[in-house]
Amino acid sequence: MIKNYSENRPLLSSPPSSPIPPIPTYKVAHSKEENVIRGHGNSNGYKTMETMETMETMKTMETMETMNENNETSMNMSVPSPVFTKDEIVDCIIKHVQKAEIYNSTYWDNMSRFMLKNTIMNIHNKNYKEYLKDFLVYKQYDGDGASDAQPHIIKYGMFKHKCFNLMIRIDTVEDQITGEDIVSSTLLQKYDNNYQDIIRLGIVIPAYCHIKLSNPQLFYSVQPFITNGITLDRWIKTIQNKGNFDEIVYDVFMQLTAIVKELHEVDCVHGDIKPSNILIVQQQNANNKHYSNNVTVFLIDFGLSGIHEKTKCASGGTLPFCAPETENTNANTRNGNNVIKYPQHFNYNWLKHNKSHDIWSLGVIFVTIYIFKSIKLYYHEYPSDFFLPSGYISSKYIRIVKHEYIRNILGECILVEPSKRCDILQLNNIMSNLAFM
Repeated sequence: MIKNYSENRPLLSSPPSSPIPPIPTYKVAHSKEENVIRGHGNSNGYKTMETMETMETMKTMETMETMNENNETSMNMSVPSPVFTKDEIVDCIIKHVQKAEIYNSTYWDNMSRFMLKNTIMNIHNKNYKEYLKDFLVYKQYDGDGASDAQPHIIKYGMFKHKCFNLMIRIDTVEDQITGEDIVSSTLLQKYDNNYQDIIRLGIVIPAYCHIKLSNPQLFYSVQPFITNGITLDRWIKTIQNKGNFDEIVYDVFMQLTAIVKELHEVDCVHGDIKPSNILIVQQQNANNKHYSNNVTVFLIDFGLSGIHEKTKCASGGTLPFCAPETENTNANTRNGNNVIKYPQHFNYNWLKHNKSHDIWSLGVIFVTIYIFKSIKLYYHEYPSDFFLPSGYISSKYIRIVKHEYIRNILGECILVEPSKRCDILQLNNIMSNLAFM
């Protein structure tokens, strides 16, 4: 019997919307008459090959990789594995999410399992009227032609399950799920398929990715919901008046740098570091219900992620957090772009993923916090002379940062030309040298 293959992988996871990459033109291998896509994994472990069809496809894809090794736009292609049943998908999600629920555990009885399976079945059947009943909408994506006739119907986007600590991304094309999948699989290899270890590092990647290219196409991913997490911009508002503001923020800066270091060590690029993709979980004091200054940081949303200098469909992030060399800044007004008045219609430039772009995004976020004690999400919220015509930040504003060591890190190591910008290992070492008394 000929089997159709999907990418089903057990993996470890508002403000201005992230840019939407152009539809990619990845080449798909074929095994006999069935579409085959990149993918491997099963509900129990990592990298499994069980059928003769899989082995034949493996040879086909090896041939394709040889032919396309010089193709800049091609993704790393892996060995496909058989399609999961709905029960296997549910088992995979529950198994990995149970390990990842650090702050709040879901009791998975038979009824809970049945409810989750029903949601998955409705997603696979594209019964959006039913699966939307289970969801709270966090982010909306553009749909297909059918949704144009019913603009009030939100079929694609990021959703929070009403009953479980799960976030589900449902997309119209494979690009964002593919980005999540490539980075997730790379990290799982690094950590011997230990999903819990990755989550505890503060890296929230999917517990399950589904990429099916054969008709009908289907693209979605499932990741844990971080209970009690608030976005960085909202958290900053709660600590603005604290006397040790600089120290508290520096701790978050350090934690986030350590998270990015884990990614960059295996050439993974987040690709969209911004305040809404950084979650802060405040810890309560043991003796009372008040929150302490101790926090845990999580980096979420790997939809624009990829591999350094290998994968494309990278923008360097979302305005105004993109590095000048990406040509996605106030300096780039091609095709009538106006980053001040119409940032949501900005025509992004797409290029290869680069770790240096993540470093720049960190710099913009934290120099803004140290100068203004707030987060700014749009160019028009900054002073008109904050960004130079070149896209770089004016030194007169960087000099406002009170703490000399922090000012030097931002002004001399991060917010500079790519050739002078430090890498994440250097940044981590430099930041470790500062101790607040």
